[in-house]
Amino acid sequence: MPEQETTKLYLVSSLLIDVASKVLTKTLNGVCTRINKAFEPLLNLNLHSFFHKWKSQPCCQCDGKPVENSPVTLRDGDWVRLYQQVRSPCQHKDECSCCYRAYCGIQPSSIDYALATKVLIGLKALSEREFVIVSQLRNFEPELKQIQEKRIEHSAMAMLPIKERSRWREILSTLEQLAKEIGNGYWENLKEAKELSRILSELEKLHRFALYVQGEPMKINAIQTIENALTGSKLNMKTSYEVEELMRVSGKWMFTGRLLLNNTFLARAVGANKKEVKHETYQKALDVMKTKTVAEIFALVDPGADAIRKELTSTLDTNKDVEKQAENILEKQATKAAQIMNSQDGFHYLTQYLIQGTNLPENKISAIEQAMTGSKCGLSHNYDFKALRMPSGRFFFNGVLTMGDIVVAVGKGFKKKDAKVDTYEKAFTNLTTKPLTEIMQGIEIEAEEISKNLEMKTIPPEVKRLSLAEKMEKLIQTLKDSVYRDNNINTIDVAASGLGLVKTCIYRKIDLAEEEGKSNIICDFYLDNVLISSGEGERRKEAQIEAYSSAWDTLSQTTGERVSKEHKRLTPADSNDPTVIDVFVKGQGKPNGDSNMSGLKRNNHDFSDPNKTVESIVLIEHEDWTMDRRRQAFCILNHSATQNGMLLKWQTEAVDNMYKCSIQMQNQDIGEAKALSKNNARNLAAADALFKLYESQDVIKVIRKDDSRLWIPYEDIFSKAESLRIAAGEPPLPPPPEEPIIKLPDHVEGEEAEKPPPLPVNKWVVQVADNILKEYKNQSTLDELIFGPGLPLGESKEIRGLAKSYDLKQDMRQLGGKPYMVMLIKMAPQDMATCLRERGGESGQFSTCQYCYTEVFV
Repeated sequence: MPEQETTKLYLVSSLLIDVASKVLTKTLNGVCTRINKAFEPLLNLNLHSFFHKWKSQPCCQCDGKPVENSPVTLRDGDWVRLYQQVRSPCQHKDECSCCYRAYCGIQPSSIDYALATKVLIGLKALSEREFVIVSQLRNFEPELKQIQEKRIEHSAMAMLPIKERSRWREILSTLEQLAKEIGNGYWENLKEAKELSRILSELEKLHRFALYVQGEPMKINAIQTIENALTGSKLNMKTSYEVEELMRVSGKWMFTGRLLLNNTFLARAVGANKKEVKHETYQKALDVMKTKTVAEIFALVDPGADAIRKELTSTLDTNKDVEKQAENILEKQATKAAQIMNSQDGFHYLTQYLIQGTNLPENKISAIEQAMTGSKCGLSHNYDFKALRMPSGRFFFNGVLTMGDIVVAVGKGFKKKDAKVDTYEKAFTNLTTKPLTEIMQGIEIEAEEISKNLEMKTIPPEVKRLSLAEKMEKLIQTLKDSVYRDNNINTIDVAASGLGLVKTCIYRKIDLAEEEGKSNIICDFYLDNVLISSGEGERRKEAQIEAYSSAWDTLSQTTGERVSKEHKRLTPADSNDPTVIDVFVKGQGKPNGDSNMSGLKRNNHDFSDPNKTVESIVLIEHEDWTMDRRRQAFCILNHSATQNGMLLKWQTEAVDNMYKCSIQMQNQDIGEAKALSKNNARNLAAADALFKLYESQDVIKVIRKDDSRLWIPYEDIFSKAESLRIAAGEPPLPPPPEEPIIKLPDHVEGEEAEKPPPLPVNKWVVQVADNILKEYKNQSTLDELIFGPGLPLGESKEIRGLAKSYDLKQDMRQLGGKPYMVMLIKMAPQDMATCLRERGGESGQFSTCQYCYTEVFV
């Protein structure tokens, strides 16, 4: 064995890293408690000091003072783990401390031991003794860094050469001193520290015994050599030898023997003779002690008698040398066991991180992705899915999550997102509730695939070669042979899917001419971009059912040739029509990107106007959103873009173990950010955009006011109406008749109950309201015109019609269950900002705001 040997393997290295991380994290938490501040504001408080530990150049907060030299320096990698850039650099400065803020919600447990020592020293909040101990820990950084690198590689033989064996004891002793400064009993209750101390002692004994064996002359056999060495070394170590029966072959038993040294596995052998098996086992153990390092010995894994027996039973060839086959199987199982041990260590750290994690995201996808990195488990992971089509034509997805070579969960869903969520939720449950041995066995995909009974409806090659007219003809024939139902959606979809026809539904919203303020939905049904039929209804589902029923009638009375030649084709203008609210291609998933297009169409905005640019936007925020702009950043940006008639697009993608969101407005990049969850990434990207816009654009805040103090009571309107009626000399309207109690007859199917006649409209009330509306519409104001509760239904409908003719915005609100009407002059956001400036910054429920970064986000 070499003099300068490797004394640490993966387990010991990992334990040392865990102990160092836990002790330093506990120290950081203690400092935060001591000065009564959370970690995030504490970092922001020391931002300027830490900035100059990263950059030596002056910043805008230096006030001309020279930058002090610091004994602690932060590398680029350290800086980006603590702070994020939230705004563009200052003018005349390449980098400046005012451009950065600590990550929202950052915790001491999220940084490693090396960075933790720098932060502790930089905070200048340690006692004199704590400062000395933390400074000593910094001297061990090279060794710990090498261990960390080996741990990331996650090899079972990840070992670190060290000349002085006592160096490990020094690190452990220093950590113990720091732990005792934190509080009494913390070190004694730290399980990892106890385990590490025990393993160090065991390794030292093993090392000394190996040296003793190498110096001992060979006895009669290996058994005597090892047993005599145990007695002579006086290390209080002992061997444990066990032999088991494997199976009977050709009338003879096969045996396997195992040798342990103080619970450390040394060797295993197989054979047909018990005595020979024991001698071979001890001989292998002696070879191990003389040729392998202590770390290599400690990393040996026993494949187990069951694994050898199982493979021997399934692969044994009695026509060949049985003992040689058994020996080959033993070597194979030993290699496999070592590979499993590598993964088992990784799964151990992963499961512990998930079980003990205190700041894991609620979203299980984000939680597992964070744990894969935070636990330093070294396991590779991959999520994959399979799409299958049910006989109904509907897609079904199976998700599979693999870690290393082990399937940890299988999920399902009718959407790709649902399948992924289900898979990760099952994986989280399995990893946090099942024992490690059961996790290592993995999951048989075939046993879990729900969709195995939902066979993929494939399209035969002969069908793919058919022309559109021929496919339509086959579809028509299929429908003629089918039974007509009230809802034919499923029947037509299945038949069309079997012929490879793409089904598209375009939904449009139209206003009803006969009833003001009401609208219907029209569904245009296309097959392979050929218009088949249209349907109309109050809701999308009704319109779709009507379109499919109409398609059945159309296809049942025509030919495939006529459909392919005479029917209208789908053009880009059809899907981009202003009345279109949705284009749904059945069988296609939702794209990664998203936009506010539906909101723009709903408000009849034309975002293609060249005058609508990012530089012209006016930000509009509600009073409630101002309480926490970080969380509501996307709401503010989306609402502002929609009100300004500008197209806002955002796209989220997975990057390593995080999500990256990019936001565009009017096809111009305005914000980008990364986070551990999609929603956080989107909010941070929106905050990045808003930070720049708040400094340059007008900001309008919508405040809540008491409408009951502003409305015009119905009694006042009725009083004025009565004055007009009396002046005109007309008699008063008759009072509404009392409704007698009438026993309703039994309902007869097909008949509708007769509605009572509507009450006559009081034209004088309408005239008074019209005079008020005419006077209001000519003003340049953002004050709301509010008609209080009490307006009869007929008069209310007439007044709403007048307001629409004057191009006023309308809204119906309630107070105490009583509805009332609100009118507002329509203005573009830019005109609203001009109006507010002319009126001193406030009009109605709107007010202008002047913000700087600190007021908005801090």
